[in-house]
Amino acid sequence: MRKKSTFWISIFLFLVIFASLGICAGLLGERFGLKLDLTEQKLYTLSSETKHVLDGLDEEVTLTVLDQRTDFPAIVANLLDSYSACCPELKVVYADPFREPQVVRVLDEKGLKPAEGNIAVESDDAVKLLAVEDLYQLDESGGSVVKLMAEQQITSAIDAVRSPEKGQVLFTDGHGESPSKALMALFEMNHYKPAYGELSVTGIPEDTALIVICAPSRDASGQEIALLEEFLARGGAVLMFMEPGSCTLLNFADFLAERGIGLTDDVVREPSLCLSGNELNIVATYAPHEITEYFSGHRVYPVMPSGSEVEQLYVKQGRTKTQIVLRTSADAYTIGGEAGSRPLCVSSSRTDTDADGKQ
Repeated sequence: MRKKSTFWISIFLFLVIFASLGICAGLLGERFGLKLDLTEQKLYTLSSETKHVLDGLDEEVTLTVLDQRTDFPAIVANLLDSYSACCPELKVVYADPFREPQVVRVLDEKGLKPAEGNIAVESDDAVKLLAVEDLYQLDESGGSVVKLMAEQQITSAIDAVRSPEKGQVLFTDGHGESPSKALMALFEMNHYKPAYGELSVTGIPEDTALIVICAPSRDASGQEIALLEEFLARGGAVLMFMEPGSCTLLNFADFLAERGIGLTDDVVREPSLCLSGNELNIVATYAPHEITEYFSGHRVYPVMPSGSEVEQLYVKQGRTKTQIVLRTSADAYTIGGEAGSRPLCVSSSRTDTDADGKQ
């Protein structure tokens, strides 16, 4: 039986992922069949990620639009046409909730609160409801689309109804944490169930897959550290974001040092890879790691508003192995230090063996 506990430590408050319009166009630029997308922003061209999800469908998924086709926003309706044309297992139907109230009644019985213009994404085992206003952003006049989010939301919903939930992501509370709403939404979009919890009060629920500790300003208690140790021993994972100055949080610092990760108060300056000429706005470089494979392959870059160097105390010691995840360029420096590449994010994994010696 293999138990591998992994946790990641980063010295910045929030990890902001961004991509330029040119990069987005590159990701979404594949043509669909013989149907040309002549819109300026290629709004109806499905991305390779969407096609991958659709190719993996082995059961029918129905997208029920609670509106008439003629009344539904054309920009989303045309995108839905691309979905149904791309995948025979995907069915798109339009149902006027006033003329077909039984459709609304069925969704009501499943615990949903459908409204006109919603899209119900449904498989045999699950259903997810999307509000049309969440699929795109309009300019101030309401006359043109500023940003279309429909594909991301629809594809995520399709993947959600065909895939089981991956468990709960527990965001810790009680230490002055500052979790990002965008980070929580990202986990939810990927089929995790975000929740808050104070470890010393609520403990760690059994369905917890990941614990996230976001920029604590107060230290953990010995009891809480023991709970984290037990959680990792069961094969759980912990993601920690630590701000500069966290070295004074001794229990957290010892918890990380035990796994080969050291905190420092050395704020990093990055003269080469930074935003707007501000050396504290670091554009991090990916190190070879399974965590970074997708992002480096899709030209997505992490930006840190500020950060301190993280120490990789050792590469391997006993059952524990550490790896650098993010680092600076060779031009980065700290006050009083020489220029050189510095770790910004380090992972640690530990492999346990059972009584029979199996990993």
